[in-house]
Amino acid sequence: MKTSKNQENPEKPETQLPYRTAMKTIKEAFNEFLKEQKDGVSSRTHRDYEDLISLFEEYLDVCAPDDLYEEDKKLYEEKQKNEHKEYCQIFDLAYISDYDIEYLLEDYLINDVGESATFIETSRRFFRKFLPWAHEKGYVEPEHYGELADVVGGLKGKKFE
Repeated sequence: MKTSKNQENPEKPETQLPYRTAMKTIKEAFNEFLKEQKDGVSSRTHRDYEDLISLFEEYLDVCAPDDLYEEDKKLYEEKQKNEHKEYCQIFDLAYISDYDIEYLLEDYLINDVGESATFIETSRRFFRKFLPWAHEKGYVEPEHYGELADVVGGLKGKKFE
């Protein structure tokens, strides 16, 4: 595993994903999920989910633009300059890589943020709930869902075709 997000990502796909404006942005999907989960989890778990999402969005807003293809990078720079939007307000869930989740859970939250083992496990549970939910809503394509689910673990029996 890499120790720095700034290193070149060897797992970057060979082909560019076309930006799809019809899909929910990362931020919209997270907000919708949080709203739906509010009554189904404890208030502490809900706060932990909010904290995790905030940290993940911060991480993506800072690090993910470095891995964009040229066309997407131009779109990102234009929207950031003209509309003051960040990465998670522009792109959909297809723009979260398995590496982003892996790095978040196995490095960023531990070494950069200093979160507890309990928070890390809550974070894994979040993704174990969020990913199937996002797939069922049609926000994540089956192949991409499988890649993300493999990183989180515990979703082996829940893969979709």
